[in-house]
Order: sequence, then structure tokens, then C-alpha cells
Amino acid sequence: MTHFYKTSLLLVANLLCFTHIVQGATIWHGASGNLNIHWTQTDITATAKNKILFSALTLAKKDFEADFLADHSLGKDNPCEYERSFTLLSVVGSIASLEDAEYTFCQGAAHPSIETKFTAIDLAKSGQTVKLTDFFAESDILNALLADGVINTALENAGAKTPTTLTGLYEALEWTNMMVKNCEYYLPENFLTRFAFHHLKGNQVAMRLHLSPIAHVCQSTNIQLGFYLPIPSTLKVDINKAKRRKAGFLMKQSKKIADKKSTKLSFSTATYSHKANVQPSTVSKKTSSDKITVQMGDTLYSISKRHGCQVADLVAWNNLQPPYNLSLDQSLWVNPPSVAEEPKNVEESKKPNLSKPTVKSTPQADKETISYHKVTAGETLYGIVKRYNRNFKEIITWNDLQPPYYLLIGQKLQVSPPKSDKIQGKGDEQRENNEKTVVKQRIMIKTNVNMRSKHKLNARRVGQLKFGTVVKELARSNRQVKIGSSKDYWYQIEKSNGKTGWIFGSMSIPFDAKQKGEIYLQIAQKRLQEKLNGSNQIDLLDFLTRAKEEIQFPVEIAVELALLHLSSLQKTLEQLDMDKQNKPPYVAWLKKQEQEELIFYNEIGGNWIINPDVFWRLHEAYYPLPVAESIAWAGANAPLGGECENFLECSLEWTNRTTAKYLKYHPTGKQVGKALEQIVELLKSDAEMSKEDVALPRLLAVLQATVEKTNHPKKAQVLRQIEKWQQLLE
Repeated sequence: MTHFYKTSLLLVANLLCFTHIVQGATIWHGASGNLNIHWTQTDITATAKNKILFSALTLAKKDFEADFLADHSLGKDNPCEYERSFTLLSVVGSIASLEDAEYTFCQGAAHPSIETKFTAIDLAKSGQTVKLTDFFAESDILNALLADGVINTALENAGAKTPTTLTGLYEALEWTNMMVKNCEYYLPENFLTRFAFHHLKGNQVAMRLHLSPIAHVCQSTNIQLGFYLPIPSTLKVDINKAKRRKAGFLMKQSKKIADKKSTKLSFSTATYSHKANVQPSTVSKKTSSDKITVQMGDTLYSISKRHGCQVADLVAWNNLQPPYNLSLDQSLWVNPPSVAEEPKNVEESKKPNLSKPTVKSTPQADKETISYHKVTAGETLYGIVKRYNRNFKEIITWNDLQPPYYLLIGQKLQVSPPKSDKIQGKGDEQRENNEKTVVKQRIMIKTNVNMRSKHKLNARRVGQLKFGTVVKELARSNRQVKIGSSKDYWYQIEKSNGKTGWIFGSMSIPFDAKQKGEIYLQIAQKRLQEKLNGSNQIDLLDFLTRAKEEIQFPVEIAVELALLHLSSLQKTLEQLDMDKQNKPPYVAWLKKQEQEELIFYNEIGGNWIINPDVFWRLHEAYYPLPVAESIAWAGANAPLGGECENFLECSLEWTNRTTAKYLKYHPTGKQVGKALEQIVELLKSDAEMSKEDVALPRLLAVLQATVEKTNHPKKAQVLRQIEKWQQLLE
């Protein structure tokens, strides 16, 4: 491996003394990856069907706005200058590698900030960052890096064992600096995104990987690691086109193409609103009806940062659903919406069909009576606001609600103004404090919890509570008592229907509506591990059915609850023997699950099993978020029903719908090793095949293409097994 040292003094000089550039002067223009790419001294754009998918100017503006405009102290009296320089290093298909140099200087700062880095992006996906492992096998990348002298020396200095994965390599060097020509460098966490395609040599492509300097003074020296990787079949055509400059180009040709030119952009906090001609929708102005239009490259995080709000706020104000994908020109509230307009992405069919309540017409009557609304299943804060003709801010203020404004079934919301708007006296202040007192709640962690008329075990039973029922805590007994092996207090509680009673403490735990997702997950996981009878298992399943509908944020918890629901469903099905299946209430219950396409009857096995399509529908809802991988793996291991009777064609069809499907979506996932082991076992088996199996060649080819995208050491073994079967078909 070789190392390349490029002193970028000219770049720094250009950044420190930014000069005017001829607008729109073209540096390079060409077609690659079904895109029209135009590189000028004022922008780099990628266009498809007359629609701009990427713009370096837009990217620079958004970064500038997010980092500087959100801080209103950075104005004319304390200005910040921001300059950005982009150089195209290579273009292979739709994958572009950029040298991205950023210069910032704020008045009063000790010195300017300069950062230069390589970034590889997919122009067809609005500039989404890509990694080396998206195209090359992890083992090939790791071996190439371990062969480098600088990396080897750094590993020795760190006293680390030879890493076996790229993650292990980063972790070994995370706190170790690499010395090159009197400057120290480090391996950044996102080092796999900092690459460019340099040139071809036989069946290999030379890569350049950028290192980050520790010291500010070393930013002028551009350090790159150079190494060779086998050309993957997915890139072979595009790389060869780039080599011949038929479509795109390689880094070796970039210097001649650019001829010391680059895209240079400059902004200042003192003049930006005039100089950049910012549209009102992008300025961080807080108004009660502030909306913006989603532009290319926007994410919920970047929008929240730019407008000074939380991601959870944006989710709640716009009623967004997982996986929270945004689309170009989508309209978003960046402040609480007014009641006059609900988010347009709410489906009318999902809104509760509620009749408008009678509202007292006189102001005096409003002052004399405080109206409340009890939340029912499926209701949203927006629907309640509109129903009572109130303002969003009024409802959250009167009820002291906090983002992301979760509502609880049975929760009471104040939907009319306080009794009096006169100047507060001591009595009014006390009354307001009482109204804002946090309501204590508890949630049942057992099934059929008995409510007693008094805090005694032998007191009259006045009701029962199912697992997961949330109640209001009214009082607590003075001392703890021991019942069985548990010692706890008695609690007086109130159900949503107003009925009160006493329950023993160990049957419930404290409940906080702001953390209900975490609490739901905690009690469901614990309950699922217990040995439950049929009715208790169905109670748990009913709870998880409600919980997965209620909790949609954060997505990690939402997905865990959805998977727990399916685990609970499977456990319930396993407990139903043939006798129970034909008796009430199980007959009706099974029919309902079947109608909802959650389960089907496996004729060969003589049992009910979960419909595997349920997993993949759930996966589709969250892909490409990281949480989708756990869903895909669960789907890959869900039984399909039926029997292949040792026929290879049938087994491959099943694999294509399970294990291979996981690999298609997650070729670098955590379970790739296990998935490949399952495929190896299948291909090593004595499965029967025939040349008359017309689908067999296609299935083997699909499996081969899928496995090639993985980066696991077992990859080569699987490919050899596939080739053996293919040879038998010839």
C-alpha cells in the first residue's frame, strides 16, 4: 500500500482570501449512472428527467443555515464568514467522490476553522453518503488496510491484536494517532465513506482513503492511503466507462479535468438573507403558523436544528408515521399548527368520526364551567383541538402537555379556558398549582388484579383489572403489609370510568405517560418470559395489540413492541391444542386473527402459524432505518408452512422468500454470518434436482447475485457451493 501526500496551500490561500468567480463557468459536464451531471465553479448538480436530485450549493446553504442561522446572536455585531469548496474526485455510475473543504471564521474567535475531507455520495439518492462496504467485501478492505505500514505501526503503538473486522480496526485505533511527516492523523469513525476511485490495474481498482489531521496547522496536508481492491461485478461496467471517460471519470484524471478549479461558495451571517435570497419558508422565524417546504437533502434532524425545535415536535405537529421519510415539496409545520389547518398527510379514514360537542355561547358561561374531554382509542391531539374549536397551544398549555404529546386512553384533557382571567390573588395561584399537580398513575403488571373496597385482603371485591390497564393513583396505605412472598403498600386507584377501589402494590408499578413506550416494553418483555395459561396469554396479546398501535415513536421501541406482539401471538398459538381450537372463545378468536391475515392454518403440520408476510409488511414500513434489520431476520426465520420433500428447486424458492430476502435488504447486517450458514447447510444437503426444473437456473443465479453483495468470510464458501450446483445443470 502506498501513501499520498498532497500539500493544499493553494486551497487554503483561496479559502482565506476568497475571490469573485465567474458565475456558472463549467468545469466538467457529462452523463453517468442515468444522470446528467454539471460541475461549474458555482455548483455541482445531478439531474434526472429535468429534476435536480443533488446540488452542492443547496447542501452548503443548508449546512450554513443549520450551523449559524439558528444562533440569533451571530448577526451584524458578531458576524461569521463561511466558505465551502467542492472538487469532484471521481464519478463512477451515480457514485461521486468529493473533496469537501470548509472554512469558517467568527469575529472574536481565536483563529479560523478549516476542515478538508473526502466524501463519497450517491447522486441518484439526493447525495446520500455511501460506504466502501456497500460495494466491496469487508474481508478485502480489511486485508488491504492491514497491509499498510502506517496502519500496522498504529496498531503496534496501540498494543492491539490484529482486528478481524473493520469495526474492530476502528475500535483498536480510535484513541491512537498516526504520524506522517511530522503531522498526526486519526482514523475517523466514518472512514469508510471517505474514499475515491483512483485508477484501474488489471482486475483491481486503486482506491484512495482520506485521513483526518489532529492539529489545525496540518489541514494543509492532504493525506491519503492508497490500496487495491478486486473490482466487484456490480461496478465493473461503470468503472470501465469511467476509465475511458465514456461516462464519469477516475481520480487520476480529475487533476487534468479540474485544472486547479473547484466549486467555491461564500456566505456571511451579516448579509446572508440578502445575498443568498433566502425564501421566507427557510428563515428560522417563529410564528404560530410557520410552515416550510421540504427541499432536497432535508432530514427531520436538519430541519429541527435549523428551526430550533425537537425532532419529536416535528413528528407530533405533522402527525408523521414511521419511518418518517420526507419527500420533496412536502409541507411541514415547524411550530405548533393552528387549528385552522391539520397536517395534510393525515388520512381522513383514520380520523375519529366524532360529532361536534355543544359549546356554551356566552363568555360568562365559559368562565363558570371548565369542560373536559376523555381520550378514546384512535384520537389525536389535532382531532381534539379541531373538535372543540381551540388552538393547539391552548390545549397543551391548559394541560401542561410535553412533546411529543402522547395521549393515554381514558386521559382527561381540559378543553376550555380556566374559570377566571382576572388578576391572580393567592387563592387563584394556589388553585392553579393544584390544577398543575402531576397526576400519579399505575399500570397493572399481572392479569385479573382484584380491586377491594378497603385495603385488606379479605375486603369485598369491587372489580378486576387486566394486564396493562392504567389507573389513577389516589392514595396509599400508611404501612406495608406482606401477602404471600410480597411486601408492599395498598393503593387506592380510580379507573377511567370513575370507579374506585384498592389494589395490592406488587400487582402494579408506577406509570409515567411520557415514558409509556419504555414501560410498555419493560412489562411486556417480563410477562412474555413467564409461564401463562391460555386466558392470561391472550390478555398479554390484547395489551400488545393496543401498545403497538399507541407507540410509534421512538421507532426502536415501536418495532420492539410490534415484534413482541408477534412473539406473543406465536406463543398463544402454540398453547392451543386441537381440543381448544374447536371450542369457544378460541374459535372466534382464531377466526378474527385469520381475517386480519395475521395467521393461517398449516395443513401439513396441522397447526396455526403466523403469516410470514406480516413480518415483511412491517419491514417495509421501517426500511431503510437500522431497526428494520431485526424485523427482516425475524421474517427470515418465520415458518412458511408446507414441505419441500428434499427438492432443491422448492427449497431455493423458500430460501428466496426467507434467508435470501434478508440478505438482499441487509447484505452487511449483523446476522449475515448465520444467514450464510443456513444457505451452506441447504446447498450441502443431498437435495434432489432435475434438468427439467425450469426455475432452478434462475433461482441459483438470484442466490449467487445476492450472496455476492455480502462481505462475510463465508461468502466464498457459499459461492463455490452454488457454482457446483450450476455445473451439474450444464
